[in-house]
Amino acid sequence: MQHLQQLESRLDQLISENRLLSAEREAAEDKLKKTTLARRKSDQALNSQNTDLRDRSEEVEELRKSVDWFQKEVNRLNEENEGLTETNANLTAAHEREHQELQESSARKIEELRTRYRQATADTRDLIRRELDVHLAQKNAELRRLSEELQEEQEKVQQLQQKLATSEVLIHRNDQFFRAACHNLYARVQHWVKRFSKHSDHRNCRTFHDMQKDKKLVARFDIDKLTGRFDNAILDGSDVEYYLADRVGRRDVFISVVMTMMWKFIFAPYMFGMDSEKQQKLSGLEEQLTEAGKLTAVRRWRATTLSLLSKSPSFAEQREIEMEAVTREIYDTLESVCPPPEDRTKKLREDLHGVLQIAVNLSIEMRTQLAEYYIVRPLLAEFGANGVVTRRVHFNEALMNERSALDSGAGEGSVRLFLFPLVVKEHDDSEEEDDTHNDKKEDKGPVVIYPAQVLVNRPKEVVEQSSKSLDRKSSVQSSVPSLRMDNT
Repeated sequence: MQHLQQLESRLDQLISENRLLSAEREAAEDKLKKTTLARRKSDQALNSQNTDLRDRSEEVEELRKSVDWFQKEVNRLNEENEGLTETNANLTAAHEREHQELQESSARKIEELRTRYRQATADTRDLIRRELDVHLAQKNAELRRLSEELQEEQEKVQQLQQKLATSEVLIHRNDQFFRAACHNLYARVQHWVKRFSKHSDHRNCRTFHDMQKDKKLVARFDIDKLTGRFDNAILDGSDVEYYLADRVGRRDVFISVVMTMMWKFIFAPYMFGMDSEKQQKLSGLEEQLTEAGKLTAVRRWRATTLSLLSKSPSFAEQREIEMEAVTREIYDTLESVCPPPEDRTKKLREDLHGVLQIAVNLSIEMRTQLAEYYIVRPLLAEFGANGVVTRRVHFNEALMNERSALDSGAGEGSVRLFLFPLVVKEHDDSEEEDDTHNDKKEDKGPVVIYPAQVLVNRPKEVVEQSSKSLDRKSSVQSSVPSLRMDNT
């Protein structure tokens, strides 16, 4: 029983141990499962790492190959660079040698050229010196000869001055002298105007309307006064701009404008080149002497006084100043309408100054004669309030010299414009007049010295016939009778 109990106890113990072993087996199986799972995961991770390691190894291998290629390429490039460096060094050395050789060659050539130049310069200098010596010797001989001639001429001048000092102050001129002088002045004015206008033959003149809009021109000139000078040149009422548009017709207008201004500034004053105050005093004194004394004595006083004054240095200086002002005024008037090329301005001004010098000399000669020579005021037409011509100037054969022009519509025989004013003489040089006998003497009146040169409207057939003689001398013969000045 005890043994049975022991067996039961043993059985219970075995059952308990069996349970424990079962529990431990289950625990071991669980642990084995977990361990197997963990190992499986570990194997997977290891496989994954091995794969990554293989990939990395392959990449490293590829990089190693790349590095090897780059190293080889670098080595190749280094070798090429060394070759290029060596080649460059060789080229540099060769270039330096060539440059050095070129410099040495150039230096030798330059030195040779300098030597030849110095030699040529020395030879040329010697040649020029010899030629100059010969030329100077000739010039010195010529200068000595001219000096001797000048000395002789000076002695002659002194002798002539002494003779003049003891002779009369007045230089008497006859009618033929003034006729030729007027014709020369007219020809010179024509020639100058032709040269002035010729530079603008292929260009149109400015219209008066354009001149009014030109601010620079308005600032320089009185445009109304300027255009008035051209309008007043036309005596038959036709449009002056029509003639200015024609390259030939404008020349006649220019001549008329120049002569009008020349008369106003040079011939109209009592004495050109004399200040206005002195002119007024002398003019007033002449009037007083005329009322009180013999007319011949007054004329001799006037001629002698003006002749002496015209020779004074102050008069010559003032005359030159006024002549320059007149030159500028006339030139600016024409230039404002028909400007010539700028490079011709200086020469044209100088030539105009020369023409005015002739006019001034003529005016002085006229005023220093016993007879009274004077230029009549240029012709003017009469205009109504509406600007229409109310009284035209008709051709007078005794006082005018005609140059025919195609009728402008103003009527045959009417003067279109004047080209040169009338020149007359009063009182003969040989007259010995006395106030007590004035009423017994026949009043001869003015004598025409040079007729007014005018452009006259004529029918077409007359113009064609007269065009053949346009270049004839515009002077009057000595047989022209003395005429009384009539209004025309």
